[in-house]
Amino acid sequence: MEKTTGRSRRGRPRLMAPRERHERLLDSATRLFAETGYEATTVDAICAAADVAKPSAYELFPSKTALYEAAVERALVEMTGHLLEVWASPDAEHPRERTLARVEAVFRFAEERPDPFALLIDAWRRSPPGTGRTLEQAKAGMTERLAALLASELPPGGRRDLASEVLAVASLEATMAVALRVYEQGEWPAAETAELLAGFLYAGLGSVSS
Repeated sequence: MEKTTGRSRRGRPRLMAPRERHERLLDSATRLFAETGYEATTVDAICAAADVAKPSAYELFPSKTALYEAAVERALVEMTGHLLEVWASPDAEHPRERTLARVEAVFRFAEERPDPFALLIDAWRRSPPGTGRTLEQAKAGMTERLAALLASELPPGGRRDLASEVLAVASLEATMAVALRVYEQGEWPAAETAELLAGFLYAGLGSVSS
């Protein structure tokens, strides 16, 4: 297995396995893309932050776009897994409490994993080259799962399928946008904002039920 040379804490060269090199590059890319955006981030800066030589980086990722797409895809896998696990097994029995649990799951990911979350928000809004299909597939998967959960909470009727899809899209987009204001821009208190947002989304459920 090929290895590349990095630097130890004392500055001495050390061997770095390809898997470690891959993860270090993605960690650095995620942080820098999240902090400065796609256009302002350079491959040189990512390599310097990862302590990986540029030729070694290009062996794994042939371009900045490839690095960005890989970082976005990894962040999507992480967030999707986190959200679907919570959404699929809510502790609360009442629909309003389940709505709050779903909002809090997004907020918790934003708080605990700020760099992947900020990267996803950036990609979600702008879809830089190479990321559009990956994002759309992930959004469609999360929306479909959430719509199925919401449909189970709505009364049978002609509008249930459409209503669950509309509410799923609105819920996901609104919760991501509000979480950004809470955790990246620091404008609103998290707990109170989650309660308010959950109340608005639950009202949407109630409007269909009535």
